[in-house]
Amino acid sequence: MSNQSSQVIIGNNVIIGKNVSFGNFVIIYDHVEIGDNCIIGDFVIIGETSNPQASTSPLTKIGKSCVIRSHSLLYAGCTLGDFVHLGNRATIREFSLVGNHCSIGLGAELQGNCVIGDYSRLQSFVSVGQHTKIGRFVFIYPYAVFTNDPLPPSTQLEGVEIGDFTQVSAGVILLAGASIGKFSLISVNSKVGGMFEDDSFIEGNPGRRIGKLSKMPFFNKEGKRHYPWPYQYSTNMPWQGLDFDDWAIKENISLF
Repeated sequence: MSNQSSQVIIGNNVIIGKNVSFGNFVIIYDHVEIGDNCIIGDFVIIGETSNPQASTSPLTKIGKSCVIRSHSLLYAGCTLGDFVHLGNRATIREFSLVGNHCSIGLGAELQGNCVIGDYSRLQSFVSVGQHTKIGRFVFIYPYAVFTNDPLPPSTQLEGVEIGDFTQVSAGVILLAGASIGKFSLISVNSKVGGMFEDDSFIEGNPGRRIGKLSKMPFFNKEGKRHYPWPYQYSTNMPWQGLDFDDWAIKENISLF
């Protein structure tokens, strides 16, 4: 552990890896593990409990080389993989699982019992309801909202499921129980419920499938079809500098 400020409070049964840097006014509650080479910003709280009466807290685990920016809040029982970046004031509630190489932006929140796959990106002010499952390589743009209560208020919550490589545009509202296939795109400000197959372009309120995303007339400046997007975009993706098809075969990933 390094760069520990005098304003850092560390609880019991805490394991801190090598070369971990802390900002000012950080609180680490009991039963937390932090991997090597992490950066913990000012006013971060890790291992917060929602049940002060509990005698013990579930393990809160942060992988190696993570960046937790100022004022972020991680509740007890959540797990972050390696190389995860949290923006300022991000909130991760209990028992959420965030995969490797993910980023969760400014003011975004996971409301608990969520699963986020590797390399997925949630941008600023995304709100993700409990029991949501988001696949790998999914991009979710600002102010998207994932709901989970079909008959509010109730306790019969139904999470949203998003398939691998799908893009959820800014301002989208996903209704409780919605299921979106892989390699799909939801257009800006759409309100979407129900089930949609792979390779869908979804648009409107209520959202409907316009057709196969791979056949839509979305072209980049070079005149190439943009979707499936991994052929056109690889920044900080594991196929960067590689042929996507070669990488997909090696990883046993099929497009559709």
